[in-house]
Amino acid sequence: MADLTRVTTADTLTADAIGGEHLGNKYYRSFRFIGTILGTSLALCAAYAAYLLPVGIISYINEDIGPDPDNVWIPVVWAICVALGYMLFGRLSDIFGRRYFVVIGNLFGLIGAIVAATASNIRTLIGASVFIGIAASVQLSYTMIVGELVPIKHRGYWYFLTLIPVIPFAFFGAYLSHNFLQVATWRWCYYLCIILQGLALVLLVVSYHPPSFRKLHSTKSRTAMIKEIDYIGVFIWMVGVVLFLLGINWGGSKYPWDSAAVISTLVLGIVGIVSFFVWEANGTAKKPLLPWAFLIKNPRGFLLPMVSGTIGGMFYYGLTIIWPTQVNTVYASSLQVDGWLASILACGTQTGTMLGSLVFKRLGHHRLQLIGAYVFMIAFCAGLSQAGVHQRSVAVSCAFLTGLGCGVVENLVVLVAQVGKDAAEIGLVVGTIGSFRSLGGALAQAIYVTILTNKLKGELASKVPAAALKAGLPASSLPALFQAIAAESAAAFAAVPGISTTIVAAVELAEVEAYSASFQYVYYACIAFGGVGLITSLFITKNVDAEMTDFVAKKLEGVAVKHHDHEHDLEGKPGTGTAAHEETVMVQSIVEEPKGRIAQ
Repeated sequence: MADLTRVTTADTLTADAIGGEHLGNKYYRSFRFIGTILGTSLALCAAYAAYLLPVGIISYINEDIGPDPDNVWIPVVWAICVALGYMLFGRLSDIFGRRYFVVIGNLFGLIGAIVAATASNIRTLIGASVFIGIAASVQLSYTMIVGELVPIKHRGYWYFLTLIPVIPFAFFGAYLSHNFLQVATWRWCYYLCIILQGLALVLLVVSYHPPSFRKLHSTKSRTAMIKEIDYIGVFIWMVGVVLFLLGINWGGSKYPWDSAAVISTLVLGIVGIVSFFVWEANGTAKKPLLPWAFLIKNPRGFLLPMVSGTIGGMFYYGLTIIWPTQVNTVYASSLQVDGWLASILACGTQTGTMLGSLVFKRLGHHRLQLIGAYVFMIAFCAGLSQAGVHQRSVAVSCAFLTGLGCGVVENLVVLVAQVGKDAAEIGLVVGTIGSFRSLGGALAQAIYVTILTNKLKGELASKVPAAALKAGLPASSLPALFQAIAAESAAAFAAVPGISTTIVAAVELAEVEAYSASFQYVYYACIAFGGVGLITSLFITKNVDAEMTDFVAKKLEGVAVKHHDHEHDLEGKPGTGTAAHEETVMVQSIVEEPKGRIAQ
């Protein structure tokens, strides 16, 4: 794209909104910059803690303030809000500026954590999940918040630094929550979130001052921009996503998959999402929620990485449900050990995300990196599928390494997609990938749970009766045995005619073997999805080395920077030289930037 186009794009900004090149060490050592990075990191910790800690102990929470069958909606509502919020936050904050979206989003997180910590019933906890989910869509978009404030070639390193404080929560979330149950109360999951969220909110309010609306749009008023919002697209998107995710989560749990409620909701949701794309391609909104040209332009640099990331999300989000279930049914031990084991997948994923951030620029060959990550992920998922009842160490190792591959995939697609688009649209890039990754993950979870449920019925029917009869149970007692298994009660087992401890042990082992055999089919489905992702990765852009420059898309206000040996204050007051000179320098830095930074 000609330099003139980039200048035209930049002309809608004031000069001091753009970072350009060589901001100088003083900028990166400033309180506002360090406070922004630390605040973003703590907010990310709060997002991880608010989901990973309680989601593994929902059954215990339900026993305390329930019981209520609606407890399953706690993670569902969170997922719906995250899927909706990703794109809305990304697009709207690109247009209006990010500061108040980030501050209000984190305020929602604090409110949600307080409500959850004091909840006396499950419905209150579900309501809290709405606030926590909305906040998470902002907090999990750290690559957007941090990415535009640092040099493109160093984004991976800054993402790595941002993720370091998250390690205890991503690695040991399930372990922490199980320990809270033992030594205190489940409410400490949310007390911890209140602490993290409060610190993050204070830091972000004080430090995070990205370019304001006036600096992003020097020629338009807020009123004019509000009128240009794609309200129809927003409405269709929200309705389609909510109905689709409701149908996915109703199926096989609240209603049968072939029920009218599930089918109608799913169909309406799919129609809504398809209608959203039709509207975005043909609508008249001046600021579409997802511009069609944005979606299809440079497909190897954005669309295919987005598809690859969505499939990676189907791989990962599905396993976040399946692996803990396998731990509890096949490899169960003590409460603490189970907590450690359930955390293994998240440990691997977080390790992969951080590793991918570090090696992205250093290794280059970004298509090969993504292909390698997919091959790695699929290979160890295949190993996980073959781990038997008595091979817990093998299963744990494979789960960790599968998660590691997932993390690398997730990180690579975001980094590749970011540098292939207009720097002013980084929010839309991250938001679009995040939304579709969440939708794909929800679909995968439903598919995996359905496979597990259907296969388990057959495996139990073939293994349990044979084991019971072989151990000496009279054939006439089989109906009573099945009732006892369904009741999951020691008293019910004791009432089975002819039962003995030997028979009970044989039946329990048969149940474990049935679960183990059923999980194999789930992992086969994971491998199939991974294969599709691998094929997609073959066609993404070869590498983005040419785009890995010192260019900084946006800079924080009120921080002294250095350009061409002249220091300037971001409010337009020169340290040495004149404000006019600063504007010349800033625009020049855009003009000289290689293709891809401001317009492509």
